[in-house]
Amino acid sequence: MADGENRLGVPLLERVADLADEMLVVSQPDRPAGRRLQLRATPLATAARERGIRVITPTRLRSEDAHEELARYDPDGLVLVAYGQIVPAHLLALGRVHDRAQAIAAVEEAAAAFDTFNLDLMYALPGQTLEGLDADLDQALALQPPHLSVYHLTIEPNTYFAKFPPVIPEDDLAYDMLDRITERTAASGLRRYEISAYARAGHVCAHNLNYWQFGDYLGIGAGAHSKLTFAHRVVRQVRYREPRLYMDNAIAGRAVAQSDEVGIGALPFEYMLNALRLKDGFTLAQFGERTGLAITSIQRGLEEAERKGLIQRDLARVWPTTRGFDFLSDLQSIFLPD
Repeated sequence: MADGENRLGVPLLERVADLADEMLVVSQPDRPAGRRLQLRATPLATAARERGIRVITPTRLRSEDAHEELARYDPDGLVLVAYGQIVPAHLLALGRVHDRAQAIAAVEEAAAAFDTFNLDLMYALPGQTLEGLDADLDQALALQPPHLSVYHLTIEPNTYFAKFPPVIPEDDLAYDMLDRITERTAASGLRRYEISAYARAGHVCAHNLNYWQFGDYLGIGAGAHSKLTFAHRVVRQVRYREPRLYMDNAIAGRAVAQSDEVGIGALPFEYMLNALRLKDGFTLAQFGERTGLAITSIQRGLEEAERKGLIQRDLARVWPTTRGFDFLSDLQSIFLPD
């Protein structure tokens, strides 16, 4: 990168070296205590194993040796992504390779070993009813997760479901499901702080919060995405997706497959696409800091959104209303460039 430094003035090469050590290495037998460990099944797992790196996945958490191994790591830097779906019929419909017992065991192991963890929960699944969702919620909330991520099933192009579309709940039922999730999580002490995230006090995900606040991040690994802010521009990058292709190019010093500068006209929408996902919205000062733009660049959009009842604001902050959260895409689209 020609700029050499990001807005914080930290040499990028130093950041890369540090982050590579923290993110590329998933687990090594001789890794010292106190270093960060990320447990996440990634496309890089196979390539990592080929290089002698041992990968731990939630399925392995059932074993006693895995428990002892996890205890050696510093929990302050741990990110554990646990399997969320636990109903056998839903696991089968989604093509998951783990079973209900493994999912529950992974969560229980995380709860015993660490102060915080996240549980993923999908809804609007093939054949799912409101009663079925309640059963999912009964089990999920019984595990007392400090953080819950909730996802509506979406059918992506070039997938099995795209080729053979399943019967999924109608939109009205899906909305009822989300309302039920929000109601029951609130009753269990989980606050909805982001459109898809619920957390107990002190357990908001700082990692994701950086995304929603339009912060910078450096992605290292196959298919990883980066957002980097320089003095007069914002750049988005994508690494090569296929693990072997990524590793070959990374060794040759050209790991970035695509690099695009975000145009000034697109910055307001890019910012709103992220910040309006947060229940508490954003400060006007932060908008200026993260985009380099004046508030006048979004004034017309703010006025329209307020007129439609999609946001509230004061002299310092803007936040989505309940209606704005329900119609988030409509709210965000107000800030699309002309």
